Amino acid sequence: MRLSQIAGSTVSLLAGLLGGLACAGAMILAGLGIVSAGAAQGMAEMEAPEAAAGPSGVGGFLIREGAPILLASIALVTLSLLVRRRSAVLPAIAAGALLYWGMYGQDRLWLMAATIVLGLGIWLALALWVRGVLPRGAGGMSSIDDVPMNVMLEKRGNNNGED
Repeated sequence: MRLSQIAGSTVSLLAGLLGGLACAGAMILAGLGIVSAGAAQGMAEMEAPEAAAGPSGVGGFLIREGAPILLASIALVTLSLLVRRRSAVLPAIAAGALLYWGMYGQDRLWLMAATIVLGLGIWLALALWVRGVLPRGAGGMSSIDDVPMNVMLEKRGNNNGED
């Protein structure tokens, strides 16, 4: 894997995780009523943002624009993991969907916190797994998916159309 691919993958992963953490933190603080007095009202009125001014400042921005930021974070983390390991894509998308549902699809604070911990934990475990920090597979058995994407592309290109 080229240095630029590794650097791009790392930056994408870090930006995605940071975006997810920022959205999660703002939503939890808003749910607790810490971000601002109008934060809980802002959470309730996310369906109709023109109905109320809502909270202000950085917390207010993250509450108002959290959904697109989280979607971008999901895309960044998924692309980062795709560069290193194809099999990490579906779990990354599932963890992102869990995060999104936990923050925007239901209204229980304890469930939101649980889905945030689980979703971000899955992303972190996947990031460690694709970088070789966590073991891959049982018994040291390798599979086609353990071959990095660029090696597979090089093999495909060196075959000159032969099987």
